[in-house]
Amino acid sequence: MRIARTFSRLIELVNDEGFDLLLIAGDLFDSARPDDNTLASAIAQLRRLKVPAVLLPGNHDRPNPRSGYPYAELRSRCHNVRVFLQPEPAAFEFPGLGLVVYGRAGAHDPRTSPLLGFEKRPGFSFHVIMAHGSYVIPGLTKPKRFPIDDKDLAACFADYVALGDWHGCREVRTARPAAWYSGGPEPLKFGEDAAGFVLEVRLGDGPEGVRVVPRRVGEARARAEELDLSGLHGPEDVHAVLAGMKDRTLMLELRLRAVGLEFNGVYPEVGCKVGSGDRQTGPSERLR
Repeated sequence: MRIARTFSRLIELVNDEGFDLLLIAGDLFDSARPDDNTLASAIAQLRRLKVPAVLLPGNHDRPNPRSGYPYAELRSRCHNVRVFLQPEPAAFEFPGLGLVVYGRAGAHDPRTSPLLGFEKRPGFSFHVIMAHGSYVIPGLTKPKRFPIDDKDLAACFADYVALGDWHGCREVRTARPAAWYSGGPEPLKFGEDAAGFVLEVRLGDGPEGVRVVPRRVGEARARAEELDLSGLHGPEDVHAVLAGMKDRTLMLELRLRAVGLEFNGVYPEVGCKVGSGDRQTGPSERLR
């Protein structure tokens, strides 16, 4: 429900602020077989959109190779939506914007960079490549499925590369072409502190010809905290502290540290984890 509200806010943002195009770089759905309600909700929102949208399937919602479901269904009912459905490099032209958007729905070989194989179309001012894959951070991460590295990015003719796969908002290249992950519009689990954004991308602005501004649309915030309860006098004090942290928009991973408190009376499930039938807690226990 929260994600549906956020997607609705995203559509309103695009409509109200006069953007020219909406790009979704993969994993609009969490599955290649979204339930009927989820698909209907996405269709209803995209039909509200006043500008064209270009969608790239991701690794979670790669379309059926025969039917194209779910994206073929979505495209047939939303005439302003274009979708990359084939693994071969393809492009959509927007002459009124002087823009070409390039993409491919995965690749035959997951060891292959999704940035390879595109040919620049002449006669257009701006070129954007959409790619769904994992950026290889030099010296820190190893290549994964559909790897994207600096060498491939540097060789791109694009002005901007719209990346999908990572759940957090992140810039991965400051030189031309600019390359960003927008991340998910809502955090889905702990550790996704950088989720909750969409990217406003303005081509032709700034010293490199591209200006990117993260815009928060998410409701929820994911946070991890450690709380020392040792100075409290009993379960009622613990209850008061925890009640003060209640926030419907907060996904809180809480690590409790306490000595000499009896949890079993008020929080039996906590007592089970940290008390073990004993007034001394263990070191620190992670509670979600």
